[in-house]
Amino acid sequence: MSENKNIFLDKLLSETKSLKDSVLEIKNSDSMPFSFFRESFERTQEISNLLHKLEFMQIDDMKRQMEKLVFFLSESEKKGKVQEIELEKARENERELTRDLEKEKYRESEQQQQERDVVTIGVNEEQVQNRNVYTEGFVLPEYRNPHTTDFVVKVNSHKNDYEAIIDIKRGVSLNDRFIFQRELFNNSRNDMNSTLEKLNSLRSYQEAYKYIRDNFTWDFENQIVNDFLSAVKKGFK
Repeated sequence: MSENKNIFLDKLLSETKSLKDSVLEIKNSDSMPFSFFRESFERTQEISNLLHKLEFMQIDDMKRQMEKLVFFLSESEKKGKVQEIELEKARENERELTRDLEKEKYRESEQQQQERDVVTIGVNEEQVQNRNVYTEGFVLPEYRNPHTTDFVVKVNSHKNDYEAIIDIKRGVSLNDRFIFQRELFNNSRNDMNSTLEKLNSLRSYQEAYKYIRDNFTWDFENQIVNDFLSAVKKGFK
């Protein structure tokens, strides 16, 4: 565009200069031949044609600029919609994580209440035994805390003993779970939960670490990966 424009402008300058020279020549002479009119008309016609071509080029250039502007605005609108969708997905994931955490807190609260109820019943029964001779020799069944007995797998590893807790996910905060899900599991809540469930079924942190090494191509020098490993390690004590 700019190259053609310069060519036309050079021609326009040449034609206008020739016309100017012809007029000056006639002005300084005593005669005015008819060839002057013919040549001047031809030059003015050529000048007019060049001006029309430049005008059309300018119009085409403006059209292209408008098309670029419309395309840019259209792409910006599309990107804005995509970003809005991604933001809404992130918000939904955060809401799901919050609901999961609230459910876990509720279950934990119920378990603690059940433990207190059982202890209270045991104390009341002991008081009844002290007052009623007919209950002498009656032994209440031993209560076992599911957090420390039947639901714990003990593994002896020479110097260190690790115990898997009931749910490793409880050792991961809501904020960390959101970061791990986004950075390590491609923002897939199902992938993260299935991985945590698998790790929870293993007997020790060494087995969990080996499973992670064998099944994920993470950068194990990355701080987020190290934070995830630390969170998993807290699930074994």
